[in-house]
Amino acid sequence: MALTFGYYLAPERAQPLAVTAVVILVAVNLRGVERTAQATRVILALVITALAVTVAATLIGNPLSLERLASGRGASVTEVLQAAGFFFFAFAGYARLATLGEEVRDPSRIIPRAIPLALGLVLAVYLIVAVSSLLAVGPATLAATNAPLAAAVGAGSLESLDPIVRIGAAIASLGCFCRSSRE
Repeated sequence: MALTFGYYLAPERAQPLAVTAVVILVAVNLRGVERTAQATRVILALVITALAVTVAATLIGNPLSLERLASGRGASVTEVLQAAGFFFFAFAGYARLATLGEEVRDPSRIIPRAIPLALGLVLAVYLIVAVSSLLAVGPATLAATNAPLAAAVGAGSLESLDPIVRIGAAIASLGCFCRSSRE
């Protein structure tokens, strides 16, 4: 995920940026749960905004084609498993909800409600972003780059929004590092 940060922010300096991001976020995590929660809120707000810009830019700025959705049907089992691994990693955040029982007022009531709600919201956002990107440029274009959201936006007439998408995607990749120091 740190390399994803680097590829979106400055592909030619991805590795040094990845190391810097890890060091900074470890320092934030060491400052405790309250600081981590504050950082997570800021990251979430920026990411949701950037994803909204991404979806709008791909749907408005590109000629859309339903044929692009079907063009990925020839994927091998290995390719599907690799993609599933990325999605599992991205969805793994739901487990954090269960570890935060001490931080919630009524954990036996709140956590069982929060987990399906969080999973449903994340799934909806993932589907909207994935479908809009696939409709805009197709799976071959997305697979051929280390910055697929930027590729989807950059291929259309709203490529001027590319910096917003890149910064938003870079910030999103940092979200996986914001964890409770109790985990």
